[in-house]
Amino acid sequence: MLRKRYDTAVAEENAEDAADAARDYRNALLEACDNMMVPDRPGVNVEAWMAYRQALRDVPEQEGFPINIVWPEKPE
Repeated sequence: MLRKRYDTAVAEENAEDAADAARDYRNALLEACDNMMVPDRPGVNVEAWMAYRQALRDVPEQEGFPINIVWPEKPE
């Protein structure tokens, strides 16, 4: 739903709505991976998740923000 809101704002070339939607979507992605940062979780590449989370936090700093965002890929 949040990603669709972002995609709609981009399609309408509404930079203000796109920025708000991008931040909301980014925040949801960050929240969704909070549980991957538990230090004793077996089989988790903590460094990859840390890098992913940093890339998400850096999304607003991308040159094309908010219309041209390269979303980071979630680690497996």
